[in-house]
Amino acid sequence: MGSNVEDKEVATAQNQQEYPVGEAGWEQVSKWYLDVFEADLKAAGRSKRIINRDMSCADIYLNYFLQRLMDVEFPDVDISTLVIKDENRGILAKGCREVGCYISRYYIHKDLTATPYNLEQTVQAIKNFYESMMKHGYVSGDDYKFMCSVIESEMDDWLEECELVCVEAFGEDEWRKMRKGETYFI
Repeated sequence: MGSNVEDKEVATAQNQQEYPVGEAGWEQVSKWYLDVFEADLKAAGRSKRIINRDMSCADIYLNYFLQRLMDVEFPDVDISTLVIKDENRGILAKGCREVGCYISRYYIHKDLTATPYNLEQTVQAIKNFYESMMKHGYVSGDDYKFMCSVIESEMDDWLEECELVCVEAFGEDEWRKMRKGETYFI
């Protein structure tokens, strides 16, 4: 039987499994992260509805926001040579630091499903995603804590901004009906 040190080394090696990206590019990288995240959600006993919601939110964050951010911030990176554990860590860490930009500039103003309730659900899903990535060593604890502090300090402002965008988009009376459930909304 192995010692605790050996057991920790095996667990660390499993968490640091390298996954060469190959020809598929960012889609393959994000699929890897999403597969890890989905396995964690299932292992935690989350309901199918929560798994689907969190996976959808993480997918949108990775493939519609972070990919574009990566194209701007890392234009010289040859994605085909990346290995998830090492070189790609900076991309996910950047995503941790840019969650405020995503919520305030992208999600609230460009996502058709953005309502205060959906915003809270989306933020929770992103937190869950990054908690999973931290657990596996793909982002640091410091990056995760920073992201959580941004969410905590900005959430009220995001909710207020989202409410204003909804009122502007639908009109005050119609939005009030939607909030009461009198009118169907996406």
